[in-house]
Amino acid sequence: MDYDLSAMKAELAARLEAYLEGRLALDGLKQYAWEMEETWAVDDGRLPPVTDDDRVYWATIWDIINAGGEPPQYHPSTEDLRLSLACLRGQASLPASIHASRPSRGRR
Repeated sequence: MDYDLSAMKAELAARLEAYLEGRLALDGLKQYAWEMEETWAVDDGRLPPVTDDDRVYWATIWDIINAGGEPPQYHPSTEDLRLSLACLRGQASLPASIHASRPSRGRR
């Protein structure tokens, strides 16, 4: 599988939009996010250099994984997820205060 970040962002945006519109359950969205985490938690040397698009993509993945928890004020809200969707689509910028990175198993 290629690390095609453009395609990955498009797929994630489509699934996130489906969730926000009530066409996909949170559990299904979380399952997808965990699958991506497991798929890309590989030796860093096998992946291209990190870009700001990586930060946007992985911030969204981590927000999805943490969404819906209790107490709600400590977990991403629906509005946070709407911002993530806008960022994935290039319609908004992810705040610089949000730090996220792809999963890593280090370099071998």
